[in-house]
Order: sequence, then C-alpha cells, then structure tokens
Amino acid sequence: TDISKCRPERRYDLLITLHACDTATDMALRFGIDNGIKALVCVPCCHREMNEAGYTLEGLEPITGYGILKARIADNLTDGLRGLYLEAQGYEVSMVEYISPLDTPKNLMIRCYRNHGFSGAYMEKFHDICSELGVTLSIEKLGMPGLPAGAKIRQR
Repeated sequence: TDISKCRPERRYDLLITLHACDTATDMALRFGIDNGIKALVCVPCCHREMNEAGYTLEGLEPITGYGILKARIADNLTDGLRGLYLEAQGYEVSMVEYISPLDTPKNLMIRCYRNHGFSGAYMEKFHDICSELGVTLSIEKLGMPGLPAGAKIRQR
C-alpha cells in the first residue's frame, strides 16, 4: 500500500513506523508532516537511496571507495538529513539507539515533536548539504506542502 495515497478521516497525534525499508521511511515521515501529526517515532531500515544515487564526499574518495564503508556512511547521512528536514518542518528531533547494537546494527530511532514553525535556515542547510553530496532525497521529492505561504526555496 502506498501511504502517500492515504487520506485519514480524522487527525492523529502520533505516527509510529518500525523498519520501513528505504524510502518507505520517507513516505511515512512525509505522511506525518503533511497530515499535521505532532509526534513521529520512526525506526528506519534499509538505506539504499543515497548510496544508489552515487553520492560524493569530496576528498574522502579513498575511504568511500570501500563499498561497505560508503554504504554505512550513506545510512548515517540519510538519517541526519531526514532529521534536518524535520527540523525545517518545525519538529524538535532526537535520534537514539533503542536496543543494544548486539541485537541488530539497525537500531536507530528518530523521535520528533512539532513545536515550532517552518525554518528557512534549516531548509537552507538541508539543501546545501544535499547539493554538496549531489543527491535529492525522497523526503523532499515527495512534495513540500509543509511550507508556509510565501516561503522561498532555493532551486538547485
């Protein structure tokens, strides 16, 4: 089921996802943003999008030349950028390990609560980093209805 096509019949206060693979995490987060859900708890899973997009870290090519390291760096960059995007949309964000890394290496939880308005400064930082990496992430590609009237987004 494509969550982006879901139109809730009532308002919700909390969205929880557990191991939503790759861009399904972005779809769920966008659903929360677009539907005004105040609290989001998300446990991402697979992180293929940035790695498959061929991101670059200028000057670190000798390190990212090791495929496994490039993939792990992409995982962290993806979740960091998700956090920054959520901050831009008015959420206070924290990221924590929710179980022992001995049980699973995929144990990051993104927790956030909407407590302020849109931040152009955070969105600018998000765009700057994406531009530097040479990527566009699904959390942004899925639409931007969270922008306040008159907000300007720098085009790449």
